[in-house]
Amino acid sequence: MSGAASNTPAIADAEMQRIRTAFEKWDAIALRDQRRQKRFGFFTALLGPVAVLLLTVQILAFPHAGPVALTLIGLELASLMIVLSFGFFNIGSPDDWMRCRLRAEVLRRERFLVLARVGPYLTESDPAHAIRRRLVMIDSDDTEPEDLLTLHDEKGRTWQGLLEDARAGNSPVASPDPNAVEVFYEERLLDQKNWFSRKSSRFGRIDNRFEDVAKGVLIAALAVAAWHLAALYFGAHVEGERSVSQLVTEILAIVLPPVGAAATGLQSVLEGRRLSRSYKDRAKKLTTLESLLVKLQSEFTKSGAQTPELEFQFKRLVIRTEEALASELLQWWLLRRSGGSF
Repeated sequence: MSGAASNTPAIADAEMQRIRTAFEKWDAIALRDQRRQKRFGFFTALLGPVAVLLLTVQILAFPHAGPVALTLIGLELASLMIVLSFGFFNIGSPDDWMRCRLRAEVLRRERFLVLARVGPYLTESDPAHAIRRRLVMIDSDDTEPEDLLTLHDEKGRTWQGLLEDARAGNSPVASPDPNAVEVFYEERLLDQKNWFSRKSSRFGRIDNRFEDVAKGVLIAALAVAAWHLAALYFGAHVEGERSVSQLVTEILAIVLPPVGAAATGLQSVLEGRRLSRSYKDRAKKLTTLESLLVKLQSEFTKSGAQTPELEFQFKRLVIRTEEALASELLQWWLLRRSGGSF
């Protein structure tokens, strides 16, 4: 199957542009708010140990009021204020960016539903009016985006069930666009599979990196604590006096554990291990669907036409793919919302 943009009615092109415009708007908002959330998580994890370091140096090295002591405490105060400023002025509710992301993903999906003529477009040979109705609902702040992810109509009937009922009853349905198979394969199924694979590898590397840092810092903290204990036991410290090496030992003994905890906190915030495994599983499922679609493409090529049976098989495969993607998004939404992560 193949087709060119000129084969699509002009009004359909205009309506598809409406979908792209709405998607780009919500995608930009989601990316902006997500960056704010991540900055807050990183600054909270990193500036905590910095504040401990500044306070420790002031107490141990500059215990009396003076320019250096005041500067250190002033920097500690500034670091804590930075963290709070991110919390109160920059990020808003943790749910905000996730709702925007869900809405953007629903709009990303909408284009492919139109091309394949499934779901709300099953019987729409000219989907212009249906697109407008859908965009009014999807683009509205009053619509809960997680409700839009589920693949059923306003009466609770599943899209798969509607497709099967139409086939059983020989009811008329709209044919997919001429280029729907190629576009869906390249820009939806393959694109999402590759995205999950890349993200799985990336989050796996990030998780390993933070785990290595946390272990290294805590091993260093253990060594410093042992050295400190030995120095105290063998009388290396003289009451009322501190050498530079002793002062550094005491500072490190206090600061290193919070640094290790910060690395562990960042590892938890990023959820690298869970996301890596989850994305790998989704990529595996999409690989199975990809093989089915490639086989279906060859059958389209052999037949040389869009037969009703091949169109039905394609529509069924599109719905299966969207069910897998919607399931991942709903799982992500529930886990992130309950966990309060960034």
